[in-house]
Amino acid sequence: MASAFAVMPLLTRGWEAFRRRPWLLLGVAATYMLIQAVTGAGDGEYDEGRTFAQGLVWLVVSGPLIGGALHVALRVVRGQDASYGMLFSGFQRFLKLLLIMVLFAVGSGIGYALLLVPGIIFHVGFWPVFLVAMETNLGVWDSFRAAWRLTRGYKWPLLGLLLALVAINLLGVL
Repeated sequence: MASAFAVMPLLTRGWEAFRRRPWLLLGVAATYMLIQAVTGAGDGEYDEGRTFAQGLVWLVVSGPLIGGALHVALRVVRGQDASYGMLFSGFQRFLKLLLIMVLFAVGSGIGYALLLVPGIIFHVGFWPVFLVAMETNLGVWDSFRAAWRLTRGYKWPLLGLLLALVAINLLGVL
């Protein structure tokens, strides 16, 4: 039931988890952003050769890094043991997470190119695919199918959560 899904309790639970392990989560986030900056992903500068090479490096490492970062965060939320080194645990599933990243990027890009709404539906519907890939032994396609099933009936509340997270991140930047 989608009505059982509420954004504020999720944000509260996330904040409580952050308060338990702030230095771990900040370290993971800082490392992720540092790697993203080193690869030039989203730095705003245009240098064709550099942008392509660095973008390619980011594409290759981003899936495993996203998987690892989410793995750490989920363990902290669950109250389980978590360590900084787990940020790199996604590299144990490198090929699967690389393929998921490529498919997620292509699918989102096509969805946003068609119109904004299909891109948003794709993005929200497959949002948990990296967690599914880290938490199960499912293959690439089955991870996408499982992520879509997990979000069935929850697309609107998940969109609300996504917008709330964007707002929180914007406030953090300010």
